[in-house]
Amino acid sequence: MAAMSISSIGIMQGRVLPKYIDQLQVFPIDTWREELDVAKDIGFQHIELLWDNKQDIKNAKGLVESISETSQLHALSMCVDSICSCTSLENVLNEVLDVVNTFRDNTPAILVIPLLGKATINTADRLKEFVDKLNVHQVMNLIKEYNVKLALELDMPAIETIEALKLANPELIGICLDSGNLWHYSDSPIDDIHTLSDRIIHVHIKDRDVEGGNVLLGDGLVDFYALSKALKSIAYSGVMTLETKYFKDPPNEAKKNLRYISEIV
Repeated sequence: MAAMSISSIGIMQGRVLPKYIDQLQVFPIDTWREELDVAKDIGFQHIELLWDNKQDIKNAKGLVESISETSQLHALSMCVDSICSCTSLENVLNEVLDVVNTFRDNTPAILVIPLLGKATINTADRLKEFVDKLNVHQVMNLIKEYNVKLALELDMPAIETIEALKLANPELIGICLDSGNLWHYSDSPIDDIHTLSDRIIHVHIKDRDVEGGNVLLGDGLVDFYALSKALKSIAYSGVMTLETKYFKDPPNEAKKNLRYISEIV
């Protein structure tokens, strides 16, 4: 069996401090510096930034400088969460373009593109249409220039996903595997991991119960031991980002989740 060497285990913004403006999936404009310090003290190796509909991240003075400092917690990835509200493929691509134009050569190496919510893509034909538009969109030149990869997060059959991605440049376009979503929606999550295999460039770690709610790692449907074994078998060596939910004690629950997943992978 091939060895697995996870290059970094990090956490998405909004998971180590109390909710900012009582919302989870938002960029914490007033507390992002403190959040970086807390996440680093807990033991995380990177932070996944959040680009949301408010776009406060554009006005976060010093953020670009902070994520490029070697002494600070690295921002290896960014979830473009605002895409979930996009109602057209063109809007999705323009949202990505806005991100890259904002950060330029400080753009995180991986942009997670959640094709969910209003932007849901769940058929091969629709995904092929997206790839066709992406291949001729100006954003492709920018991600090539700044060495950025797009990790598509999808809820659709793995076989159809692979078929639809045949014309997508594997050096630039891949898959974000979400453990909670996969175990909740798929009848055969391990088979799906093997099917997606080489296309997996990022992993979101969370756990969900039978009703779809997020729970602490190990308390839900996801078999993390089987997940680890499957990722080892495909020699996955990228990053993992905890997209976990907290309940009463954000830093301690984040610490518990990090310890749990670190002991398995």
